[in-house]
Formats: sequence, C-alpha cells, structure tokens
Amino acid sequence: MITANWARLDIDGLEAGIRVDVHGKKNLTDFALWKFSPKDEQRDMEWDSPWGKGFPGWHLECSVMSRELLGDQIDIHTGGIDHIPVHHTNEIAQSEALTGKDFVNFWLHRNFIKVDGQKMSKSKHNFYTLRDIRSKGFDPLDFRILVLQSSYHTGEQFQLGNFELRPQQTLEPTIFADLRFQQSDGRSQPTDLDNAQTKIRKSLQDDLNSPEALQF
Repeated sequence: MITANWARLDIDGLEAGIRVDVHGKKNLTDFALWKFSPKDEQRDMEWDSPWGKGFPGWHLECSVMSRELLGDQIDIHTGGIDHIPVHHTNEIAQSEALTGKDFVNFWLHRNFIKVDGQKMSKSKHNFYTLRDIRSKGFDPLDFRILVLQSSYHTGEQFQLGNFELRPQQTLEPTIFADLRFQQSDGRSQPTDLDNAQTKIRKSLQDDLNSPEALQF
C-alpha cells in the first residue's frame, strides 16, 4: 500500500479547481473513478453501473487493463515523466487500494524529447511529425533508432537539420543482423550473433541501457 508521497507532490500547495472543476471532491487529492454522463445528452461511450450511467476515469482504464491482462502486480511500468504527478500516482492509489499489493516493482519514466532546448509543444509550434520526417526521406524506424541512442533518463535534443546530416548507413547496421556467421550445418555452437544477443540483453537489463545495446 502507498505509505508515502511517491510523486513528491506539494499537496499543501494544491489549488482546487485550477485544472478541472472540483465536482464534489471531499479532499484535494481525490480523483474520479467513475464519471457520470450528462443527463441532457448521450455519449458515444457510456455504460450502466450501480452508481448510474457513465464511463470510467482514464486512470481507471489503465489499472483495469493491467490487472485483466497482467494480474495484480506487474514488474515494469513505463511512461513519460509528465505522467508521474497525476496519472501514475492515481494508478498506484486505486490498484493498491483494491488488491492490497504493490502495484509495480520498477517504474521507468522517459524524459521529454526537446527541440532547441525546449519541450515540444503545440502552443509553441516547435514540434515535428512523422510526416515531416518522411518528407525528408527518412523512415520512422530511423527516428526510433536515433531516440534509442540516448538514455531514457535524458532529454533527447532533436533538430531536423542534424537528423538530415546523420549518415543513414550508420543506422542500418543496427537494424539488420549479419547472418554470415550463422552455422550452416545445423550445429548449435554459439555464433557471433548469439554473443551479441547476450550482450544486448545484458545491456537492456541494466536500466534499459539502449545506447550500449546498439553498439553490438
């Protein structure tokens, strides 16, 4: 069960109603498990419940799907750092309140990809889409490899100009395995590919060290 302020929130400094309407909260840290449908309109997605017609809060959706597919406890949960103060904190609260067990063993939160030192934002118009990357002749897989070349802890600095200058031949070898060293007679002796697989797995087990894994 949660015994501490996991997200290090300034609970005393919270101001009710700044982001969304309070809607009858008894405490500042309350959040919605079930939301009621408006009485004067029909939503595309709504269900009957013992409490009335409505729909689940988005935090509840993730907890329910996790428990349905993975059980009461999961080993690793990933997500962006922006999910720490609200979404993931609420997932922990509702899941552990139901089961009485620790919800997640390891949380791995990805830092923001930044453009010119700033977080990408629609309001600042400083973001790129996959369509932009494709228009420059790159495959989205190239972008994925580029992101994996830095630790998820750090804020990746992205500039489309620098991406264009990166030789594409440096990305391709990390995608396609060299099969020249595979055994051709059916023997099960270790190959260079087997050794690389072992090293890659060891790197990823070390706090998802993807930059090191891509070196093999």
